[in-house]
This record gives sequence, C-alpha cells and structure tokens, in this order.
Amino acid sequence: MYMMVIQGPFLLAAKGIDAPSAIGRYIGLSSLVGAVCSAFYGFARRWLGFRQMFVLISLAIGIGLPLAAWAPGGGWIILAIVVIGIGIGIIEPTVASQLLLVTPEPLHDRAMGVNVAAMFLGQFLNPLVIAPLRDGYGILFAFTLTGLAFVTGGALFMLSLARRRDS
Repeated sequence: MYMMVIQGPFLLAAKGIDAPSAIGRYIGLSSLVGAVCSAFYGFARRWLGFRQMFVLISLAIGIGLPLAAWAPGGGWIILAIVVIGIGIGIIEPTVASQLLLVTPEPLHDRAMGVNVAAMFLGQFLNPLVIAPLRDGYGILFAFTLTGLAFVTGGALFMLSLARRRDS
C-alpha cells in the first residue's frame, strides 16, 4: 500500500525523474486517485463482495507496481500510478467495513484502533522490508516482487471465490 509513497521517489529517480516537484506530482497523483476511489467505495461495494473487492485491490496494486517499474515513459508511469491508486484507495474502506461487519459492536473501537495501528505499522515496516531488496537487487526488482506478491494474493482470493461457488 505504501510502495508509491515511500519507495516511489527511488523508482522515479531510477527513471531519471529526480526533480522534487515532479516526484511530488507523481506521488500526489497516487494519493488523489486513492482519495477519489475511496469516495466511490460505497458505489463499487454494491456490486462487489468483500472477496471480489480484494481481488480488485490485489490485481490493481499487483499490476500497477510492476507496470510502474517497467514503464518506458511518462504516460505509462501515469497509467501505473492511476492503477496503483485504485487499489490503495479502496483497500482501507474495504478492510474497515469488513472489520466492522464481523466485529461485535462493543469491540468496534478496539477493532478500528488495531486496524489503524496496522496501517501505521505497515508504513513503518515498508522501508525496513523493501530497502534490503532495493539495495541488493534494485528498485525495479522491489516493485516487481511486491507486485507479484499482490497478484498472488489476488489469485488466492479468486480461488476462495471459486470454492464458494462450488460449495
């Protein structure tokens, strides 16, 4: 979820985009797309269940990260950032709404506290986990590997959907 915000400057610098204003615009675009997608979460949720939302999230981030890594130019990078923004924009409302559905009402405050703590922990852990990949194998590898992890998660969610239909 934090790859573009935390590791994006390294990726953009590797692509020759090193002006702070340009880096800020690209990262800001991912946040803007995320905000718009979050705002339309309720609309999308009417047609997609929790697992389908996670398939969408996983595939958006899983396709967007490698696309950002291997994008040949500005237009492709913008497309990748938009795709990533879709995933990051709907992940939090999806997790929060599902958490509130499965948690008894008296525990909602604790559940949301743990949810937000997990988000901050992810933000804290991103550099600790990704920096060794970036330093050892390069930023393109780090983005690609992280994307593949999300695609794998999406495939697992799709399998769980297929199993539910077969039951």
